Amino acid sequence: MKQENDKLNEWYDDNIVDDIEDNEEIARLAYRRCLDAWNVGLGENADDTKTSIAFYGIVYDSIMEALREKRVKHKEYAINFAEVVIIGYDDSEDDGEQEKVGNFCPYIYSGDAKTEPNQDPDLKSIERCVEWKAKNLVNAENTKIISEIETLALKKLVEEADIHLSNPEPIFALFTTIHEQMVAYMKIKQAESGEDEMINFAGRFDVYCRPAEDGEIVIEYSPTPSEKLGIKADHIATATNE
Repeated sequence: MKQENDKLNEWYDDNIVDDIEDNEEIARLAYRRCLDAWNVGLGENADDTKTSIAFYGIVYDSIMEALREKRVKHKEYAINFAEVVIIGYDDSEDDGEQEKVGNFCPYIYSGDAKTEPNQDPDLKSIERCVEWKAKNLVNAENTKIISEIETLALKKLVEEADIHLSNPEPIFALFTTIHEQMVAYMKIKQAESGEDEMINFAGRFDVYCRPAEDGEIVIEYSPTPSEKLGIKADHIATATNE
């Protein structure tokens, strides 16, 4: 008999209040892709739409917490997650009011790369993740902060949603894969409607998909201010082109 995960249910109910059907469909896509690419099942099956979304949201929170710590020495900082997504902040604008309220101005940019693991069938899941991480994520500039985020995320996943990973290596392989599926979903949604589309994803940011004047499809983000993270933002940097 399946045992209910009360922490996961509570996290989901507290955080996913807008665009629920869109979030659920992205979670289904993410489950299938993570299973295919990494042989990791985020949840019981593709209908377990809560685990993938909670995983993404909690890892995103961990990224934001680590970035906030950087503000002591850096007015701006960004982490490039394998050219799939860039997440950072820029508090360098000279704005007296902004400084007064302690603004934290996060931003998100979509990159051009795809999360492509080694599909060698002889590789175990963890080996795929370790190899991908070594090639795409770890370098001298961000090794420390990546490790800090992984440690924090492992702790928060258990505490907030009772999601257990035996080691940190899959965290960003799965995070970028889920992000990719969200972007792909938004592009399909926009193509089908022929109009600008927007949803709130994982309770963490609004994502917009629209055609630009040159015909390219543009993905833009507005990170959601979070009192949990101490973020007070009157203006929030938006994002980018795909």
